[in-house]
Amino acid sequence: MDIIKLVIHYLLVITKVAPLVFLGFFLASLMIILRVHERLGKLTGRRLARLGLTPEAASAMAASLVSPSAGYPILAEFRREGRLDDRDVVLLVVATTFPTTVGEMFLKGPFFAALAILGPKLGTEYMGALFVTALLQTLPALALYGARSGNGSDIHLPSTSRDDVPPLREAVIEGLRRAARRMKYVLPRMIGIGLPMVILAEVLRSWIHGGLGPVVAITLANVSHYTVGYATAAELVHRGVLSESEAVAALLIAGCANVLMIFLKASLATYVSIFGSRLGLQAWAANLGSSVGARLLMAYAILRWS
Repeated sequence: MDIIKLVIHYLLVITKVAPLVFLGFFLASLMIILRVHERLGKLTGRRLARLGLTPEAASAMAASLVSPSAGYPILAEFRREGRLDDRDVVLLVVATTFPTTVGEMFLKGPFFAALAILGPKLGTEYMGALFVTALLQTLPALALYGARSGNGSDIHLPSTSRDDVPPLREAVIEGLRRAARRMKYVLPRMIGIGLPMVILAEVLRSWIHGGLGPVVAITLANVSHYTVGYATAAELVHRGVLSESEAVAALLIAGCANVLMIFLKASLATYVSIFGSRLGLQAWAANLGSSVGARLLMAYAILRWS
């Protein structure tokens, strides 16, 4: 394929999707500023408890929707009080994957960015695959934890004063500022890193038989930033290098590298500082293994039955 045409097409795609990515970042920032996620977390916690989860499990899962890092201190406190043992903590750490994924996808922008860059159909398919992957971790962990009676009234979540929520006009202005700051970080990487990755995928495809070349390119792009990975995958689908199902599977596999980097760079210290050395390492290893395993299993299922 003509490299010049490839470059021009990729830059045209970035020009079209950049405003939509900005809109997604703005909506995510606005949700955080108005604390929409905290209200959802409290509502979700009560509903989970009524479904039969213990207050400990319901509290941790609801808090994880509020903030990915909010559920772990709650589990540590319940353990200190003797309401959970070490095995309960490990299982519930894995069980919080689904609410954590939902919170991160909406509050940090990947959901909106996927729809903008990959398109409504492929973006929805990929987000759906991610949510199913998260359920593959959460549901078995909850099943192993066991269904115990919960009355729905003992839910421990961070309280928020109405004074902490700014007026809508101020929230909109601040949301626009935050979205602009994120675009200043993301847009240069979508061009400066994504474009070489698309060219690399073309080169690797000529060298390597099968889909390994595109997967390597998407993985390298995704490590720099998820929007770059999305843009690379979208370009490969447009040129017919990958089918839509293959692109979803490739993005899931590429995400394993991101998961590994996150767990190695920051998560291990967080787990150990909250739960202590032994339990923290156990919970970290269980969550890392289940995260990578669920992604690979989902990718295999998509390729196998698509």
